[in-house]
Amino acid sequence: MTQAFNSLGTTIAPDYGQLGPASEPTWSAELGIHWRIFDGGVRKNELLIAESKRREAEDELTARDDETTREVWTAYIAFRTALRKHEAAVALLESGNASYSASLDAYKYGVKNLVDVVTAENQLARARLSNVSARSELFLEAVNLEFATGNLLRNQPPATSLQAQDGHQ
Repeated sequence: MTQAFNSLGTTIAPDYGQLGPASEPTWSAELGIHWRIFDGGVRKNELLIAESKRREAEDELTARDDETTREVWTAYIAFRTALRKHEAAVALLESGNASYSASLDAYKYGVKNLVDVVTAENQLARARLSNVSARSELFLEAVNLEFATGNLLRNQPPATSLQAQDGHQ
């Protein structure tokens, strides 16, 4: 049998599961009731605060929904505007090509002078620049619309494929 010593050097005897005295309770239980008669309106105020926080969260959600809708509509309108600009630039380019060809032919037949041909060529160059600018703006607005609608992250048909409601594609 081994003996254990405490810090004072005295021997500690092991307890082998012997029962304690019968006069000591081995467990106890209590039951208590706490009843608040008057709380000074604390519960009512807590309820009002919780209701206020709920309304605040609803208002914030509505504001974010409105902001998202506004962002999508702004992107859509910008895309449609860029589409119309591109259509106008294409028409201007066709007109510039026709004007330049007509001026060049008239110069060849001696009807117009070289200044008219150079002016038509300058207008054609501006029409080409306008076409390139409108086309790049159209692509940027198309990507912006796809971003605003979230289609860049999903496998959806492009938002830029317009419905044939107004006869334009």
